[in-house]
Amino acid sequence: MKYFSILLIFIPAIMANSCKCTKKTEKTKSATISQQIIKKVIIDKNFDFNNYKNDFAIKNTTIADSTLSITFAYTGCTDDELDIVFNGNYVKTFPPKASLNLIKKSSGKDCEKQVEKTLLFNISPIRYPSAKTLVILFPNYEQKLMYNY
Repeated sequence: MKYFSILLIFIPAIMANSCKCTKKTEKTKSATISQQIIKKVIIDKNFDFNNYKNDFAIKNTTIADSTLSITFAYTGCTDDELDIVFNGNYVKTFPPKASLNLIKKSSGKDCEKQVEKTLLFNISPIRYPSAKTLVILFPNYEQKLMYNY
């Protein structure tokens, strides 16, 4: 009986302590995400998608508010500067579509590492003026992203 009462006291105490650790971890993760830099989409009317080699394998994309989170892999250096470019041309369907492309500005080093990154981009500059939804497309990525604004 004595052991049973000890177990009834210690098990809830251990469980309560483990819940506190989980909450601290969740707060740390959300703080890390909010501290990540949100880059702007580059709008370049002279950018030609046909002349650009696509070196990226997109793994996952999500849109929350006007922030695009994109996880991708590529071969290069970990310090390569990466951006998303939009050439300003929309496919006038309903809803309209916009093609975006990842570009890499090499750091000048000759790296052949397999790198995986997740970056955040503010996509509000690419909104189509007379629509409330925009379909975002990436080359070699089958999933359509619906951007509602």
